[in-house]
Amino acid sequence: MGVAEAMAAMRDDLPGTVKFIFQPAEEGPPEGEEGGAELMMKEGVLTDPAVEAALALHIAAEVDVGKITYRPGPAMASVQDYRIVVKGRQSHGAAPWMSVDPVVTGSQIVMGLQTIVARNLNITELPAIVTVVPLETGAEDFAFFAEEVPSFYYFLGGKPLDVPASEAASHHTPDFFIDESGLALGVESMLAVALDYLNGANPITEQ
Repeated sequence: MGVAEAMAAMRDDLPGTVKFIFQPAEEGPPEGEEGGAELMMKEGVLTDPAVEAALALHIAAEVDVGKITYRPGPAMASVQDYRIVVKGRQSHGAAPWMSVDPVVTGSQIVMGLQTIVARNLNITELPAIVTVVPLETGAEDFAFFAEEVPSFYYFLGGKPLDVPASEAASHHTPDFFIDESGLALGVESMLAVALDYLNGANPITEQ
């Protein structure tokens, strides 16, 4: 909102058009519903006016306040999920051979899934993880935009300097806390990248 306010104040001097996208359900819509960036794409979020590049910023509770981090290529997990249903067959405890034990079967599935990464992917080229637990790696569907236009997604540090990284509360937990003094850097950095792009530089595709 700070970036929107600043750019609105300089609207007449901008050498181009800026579109602000307010994206819901960035980690995936509720089960059985459609939403997030995928639905926005279907509804034409990058058209009228056409969008040439996209820029996004996310707070990082484990990064020192006053710092910005980014990396080229993939940065977060996909928002896709899956469900495996194992159906067993009961028997008397003294005759387990007459049953289908769902605990053993489920354990074999978990072990087998681990080999998807360990034996099929070169993780020196593309980091990957398969997780089978009510927990999951952080997800973000900004990639739906990035598939269509050059994009840049980066992180803004919000961890107080006197808090060790090992003690910083994780996102989406009751103890989550950020040092809001770093928000000004977030506004300034997003303004700088957007204005550089509008003025002919290409910080998004050259980073």
